Amino acid sequence: MAVKMRPRDRARAKSDLILESTEKKMGRIYDTDPALVKIEKKLLKYLNKVGKDTADLYKAYKNAESDNKADAKKAYMEAMRKLTFGSKEYTAIMDEYADAIAGANAKALDIANDAMIEVYTISYNQVADECKRVGIKVNGKE
Repeated sequence: MAVKMRPRDRARAKSDLILESTEKKMGRIYDTDPALVKIEKKLLKYLNKVGKDTADLYKAYKNAESDNKADAKKAYMEAMRKLTFGSKEYTAIMDEYADAIAGANAKALDIANDAMIEVYTISYNQVADECKRVGIKVNGKE
């Protein structure tokens, strides 16, 4: 015997499928957006360079005796700060990254807004059907 699904459950199941699909589409935006992919590669390349440039200071910090540990850490952190927050190149990359993320966010928001129209329509129709079922007029009709 087949299980009969209540209309409310069908509406929810349909909405859940739409939302699941929407989530996947939005995820793909962040994985494949050309501007975002490009800047992420550029950032990774820069951060790898920073890692190489500070490797000796990091090693010195990790291997420092306890009485020299604070000074070694300070030297390492200062070098990291200089190569990131104090760097015009890093700042330019971060500005470009922010622009790319904003563009990807706009695309994802468009996808979400389009899906919400469909989900709201399903919900509205379900409520209207339930109202009609119990004798409440919807848009002047029973």
